[in-house]
Amino acid sequence: MQDNKVWELVPLPKSEKPIGCKWIFKTKRDANGNVERYKARLVAKGYTQKEGIDFTETFSPVSSKDSFRIIMVLVAHFDLELHQMDVKTEFLNGDIEETIYIVQQENFDFEMNIVDDCVYHKFNGSKYIFLVLYIDDILLAANDIGLLHETKRFLSKHFEMKDLGDPFFVLGIQIHRDRSRGILGLSKKSYIDKVLKRFGMQSCRPGDTPVAKGDKFSLTQCPKSSRKSTSGYIYLVAGGAISWKSVKQTLVASSTMEVEFVACYEASNHGIWLQNFVTGLRILENVKRPLKLFCNNKSAVLYSNNNRSSSMLKHIDIKFLIVKERVQNGQISIEHVGINSMIADPLIKGLPPKDFHEHTAHMGVTLFEDIMI
Repeated sequence: MQDNKVWELVPLPKSEKPIGCKWIFKTKRDANGNVERYKARLVAKGYTQKEGIDFTETFSPVSSKDSFRIIMVLVAHFDLELHQMDVKTEFLNGDIEETIYIVQQENFDFEMNIVDDCVYHKFNGSKYIFLVLYIDDILLAANDIGLLHETKRFLSKHFEMKDLGDPFFVLGIQIHRDRSRGILGLSKKSYIDKVLKRFGMQSCRPGDTPVAKGDKFSLTQCPKSSRKSTSGYIYLVAGGAISWKSVKQTLVASSTMEVEFVACYEASNHGIWLQNFVTGLRILENVKRPLKLFCNNKSAVLYSNNNRSSSMLKHIDIKFLIVKERVQNGQISIEHVGINSMIADPLIKGLPPKDFHEHTAHMGVTLFEDIMI
């Protein structure tokens, strides 16, 4: 705090009301749960402040988890160099007008991604580097070790940085990489172990599936049915899942076809965001081709690809009809896939163990021990 000159001791003017403060202590642990370091922050009691008087809008820069996973896919696919840095006392740098968090500095030559303003890229001929920001953590992925070290020196020149080298534990996610096999695995094993320990279930017997087909619940375990269906979708890149969602729909559908059509709407919305993000990275070809969605309902596929209206769906909200427009203008294509090949099924219903494990294997989900071999 003294080095960053964030405060000085002065007499309190009679017209001002002081704001209290308190210490926040945190123990930072590594992937194995061992104490890495102890942190202490002196914070103002913000609940006594009023916006517009004591402070204006503030935020901490965080990239989306989808962006993080896509960058990890590119790291594995192109065998990029991957390093991690930490900004020391990041919350004490707020008075700097130009920082890597908000304003691009002159001569820094990094461009912000068009849809995620916490992901940056820089090209220098055939060399390129990506920066992924998450508050005080920075991941750097580059195809040239020289450019990587040059960027790290630049950051260290302008901010007090801690060079963590090869990343092993980021955002609570363990990174396991085997460059000789072209494998990069992401694991939440430490979090799972923590939850099991919290509920005293370290020695419990694992189940074959989260919810097995045919499981029966008592009346007290069953919530009151809203008659709303569940949408589920998953996006894969290079054989691994990078984005997924399972959510109850906001409307009561009158048919299975309507349920699937609404799911296509939700999936296409996020798919276009992912496509725009990858396009902004500028290293993958054929990104501009139609985004291919697979649906296991023939009626929904036919309706999406048919220009004619249907009296059976004249009641549907007009916002969902944008799916047909996206198909017509070539943004997306919707194709039928058999029920046995619908790998998103575990997101919306219980399945027999054999089907469940086949689908999760196609998602890129594997045993923790397998990626540690």
